[in-house]
Amino acid sequence: MQKYQFFLQLDHCLDPRFIKTKITSDFSSVMLNYSNYTIKENIEKTKDIVHFDAPLGIVVESEIFYNHTKGDITNDINLIEQAILFRNKTNINGLVFTAINSHHQDNRQDLKISLIKEIAIKIPEIFLVLHDNVTINNEQLALAIKAGITKVNISSDLRKIYVESLKKSLQTNSNLSKQDTDLPLWYKATICFLNSSVYELILAIIIVPFF
Repeated sequence: MQKYQFFLQLDHCLDPRFIKTKITSDFSSVMLNYSNYTIKENIEKTKDIVHFDAPLGIVVESEIFYNHTKGDITNDINLIEQAILFRNKTNINGLVFTAINSHHQDNRQDLKISLIKEIAIKIPEIFLVLHDNVTINNEQLALAIKAGITKVNISSDLRKIYVESLKKSLQTNSNLSKQDTDLPLWYKATICFLNSSVYELILAIIIVPFF
């Protein structure tokens, strides 16, 4: 039977004091997101957390952002160089980066598979992470994993399903009893969500052993 490692991750946290307080007792991994800062500031803030967490065996995942335009090869090269620099300066374990190629009228998105593959080749010692994949189809997702993506976040998918379930609940359950109408809206939406089969997507997290 194949064994997998699981991590309880402190996600998208920005407060270093909170991270250093909670990470030692409650979490085995932390995801940092200082991507709205300059690359220099991002590096310094990330380095501070890695310096604290590494001796504890905590996995550190961080994010860089480069606003590149479709078809702009120069920007892809800049992103690769930025990713290499970021890894070398911070010693992070995992990296999130912008891999979206284009937007379609139906909100479907394509991934820059060649970019993912190039970064995976250039920085093989870290795992690559894909965020916000709610509009990415299964074929693109499979290609991304084959190219080097190791961790796939599905929270956006779950939030989308939750909202859709809430709308469905409000549309199809208009004849609620007085007792039911006294229930909090979040509770009714959750019940609707669990009564549908979509909650099973929670179990569909893609886990690839990387240690």
